[in-house]
Amino acid sequence: MVGIDGNFFMKAAYYREYWTRHGYYRADDLPITVTIEHSVHGIKHFWYHHNLWPTH
Repeated sequence: MVGIDGNFFMKAAYYREYWTRHGYYRADDLPITVTIEHSVHGIKHFWYHHNLWPTH
């Protein structure tokens, strides 16, 4: 794994959603930056669970 495409998180935030390993959730009450942080956190946990996220 080299990196991630930030367009995924930006587009989800634009539609007022964030992603977790359990699916998409509405983020109507969150600022866009927090929405993106939630998505990054969710994808990190998903990849880490599948041994694809670097450990250091």
